[in-house]
Amino acid sequence: MNHFLKTSTAITFALASLYASSANAEDFFTPGLWTYDVPADTGTLQVVVKGGAGGAGGWDDAHGGDGAGGTVVTATISVRGGEKVEIVVGEGGQGTPGDLMTGNAGAHAAGEPKYGDGGIGGGTKQGLPMAGGNGGRMGDKGISPGGAGGGGGSYIKINGAIVLAGGGGGGGSNSVVRGAQNTWNIPADAAENTLVMHQQDSACLTPENGGDGKAPNTGVDGSGGSGGGGSYAGHAGKGGNNGVDRTTAQNGEPGKSGESCTLDAGYHKITVVSLDAGSASHSNTVKKNKVDEESGEPGSVTITAIPAISEPVTASASPVPTLGEWGLMALSLLLAAMAALRLRRLRLQ
Repeated sequence: MNHFLKTSTAITFALASLYASSANAEDFFTPGLWTYDVPADTGTLQVVVKGGAGGAGGWDDAHGGDGAGGTVVTATISVRGGEKVEIVVGEGGQGTPGDLMTGNAGAHAAGEPKYGDGGIGGGTKQGLPMAGGNGGRMGDKGISPGGAGGGGGSYIKINGAIVLAGGGGGGGSNSVVRGAQNTWNIPADAAENTLVMHQQDSACLTPENGGDGKAPNTGVDGSGGSGGGGSYAGHAGKGGNNGVDRTTAQNGEPGKSGESCTLDAGYHKITVVSLDAGSASHSNTVKKNKVDEESGEPGSVTITAIPAISEPVTASASPVPTLGEWGLMALSLLLAAMAALRLRRLRLQ
């Protein structure tokens, strides 16, 4: 590769990187359905897709578990420019409800869950695909909290290609549980996101809601299980089992996180760059009488359009004569000069 080609290639890639780092990125932070038009002359999309987190579990005699953060998938997608992208931004799951609503102390808005009810799964109210599962309700005696809601999944889809990030599971809710040596106050377990990714899975195109948490059996008391994270067919998070007060050492279980996937379609090839988890929701570590637990953070989608890189143009130049060619040219000139001199002498005679 000559110096010109090396230099022009470096400049082209530098310009592409500069373009990518400029205000070219577009963010979608509000849960819901969105669209994005790929700019003309775009070669690839750099995308960051994050699912919603699960809500935190509630108190009984000890604090509940934290909700798991949604999966964060970073990837690149090959495009031609001019395509339309479908976007779903998942909502975070509701933390276990208490009797005090933010901004409306001492009362609940109509239709809102209250202490003992399960938290609403992220995206359920909006009817979004891949909504999180709802938390299970408390037992019949009405002493324990309900379960937390699971987070909704997020995706970006273009002409059959998809990048999907699963939602996080809701944290476990606390029951009155006896531990070793007749001690009590056993905190509930946090939900975990194990960050499972399935690449080129055709089921990726079929969204599925997370599983609902289970409620205690009739006639017993205990906390509800928490909801699972939304995802896709066969890979959505399952809801947790309920807790049972005093009779067993069983808190309400946390929900499972939804799994993630990608799928190529024709020209639209996907390269997964990285996989991570978003921020967890945190339960109250100090007992507060019947207060709402923290809900999970919403999902998001960020898209950066990278221009198509044209083939570098090489500089053209006239052929340079070789040493042999120079010699022939000089000999020809010399012969021509001698012939002209001889012709002049003949004319002078």
